[in-house]
Amino acid sequence: MRQILGGWQWTGIYQYQQGGLLSISSGSDTSRDGLGGDLAVRTGAPLAAPAGSDQTIWFNKDAFKAGDVGTWGSGKDSRNVIRGPSAYQSDMGLFKNIRLTNDVGFQFRAEFFNIFNTVNFANPNTTVSNGSFGRITATHGVYGDPRILQFGLKFVY
Repeated sequence: MRQILGGWQWTGIYQYQQGGLLSISSGSDTSRDGLGGDLAVRTGAPLAAPAGSDQTIWFNKDAFKAGDVGTWGSGKDSRNVIRGPSAYQSDMGLFKNIRLTNDVGFQFRAEFFNIFNTVNFANPNTTVSNGSFGRITATHGVYGDPRILQFGLKFVY
């Protein structure tokens, strides 16, 4: 009875990563200084995505525009102005230790990565001149995997 009920281990880890600050670029060299990648200009429209938008629309794209050609604009208003999506992941493991003798045994391992199958989105496109500006088009590379199950048997001596 002890062999059946004893020797169990459970482990778990929860990971949370807050979304990073994002700057909005115009997508061109509007200042004509030869450096390119100038920041966009705020229009005064609200930053929040319009009501009823699907979850891939991260912010109101009408809140930004490219600066007028030949001007420096007020790009400081679009630097680090929004935060990208946060990422969450829960991993768990269940292990059963089976002793054959005092020094020899086995461990059966069942490991579950992203056990709740949480979808974590990548940052939205932040270039005004891009057709997908303001939209999320991919999942996060580090936390983007679907649920993964892994089983193993370990010989312990």
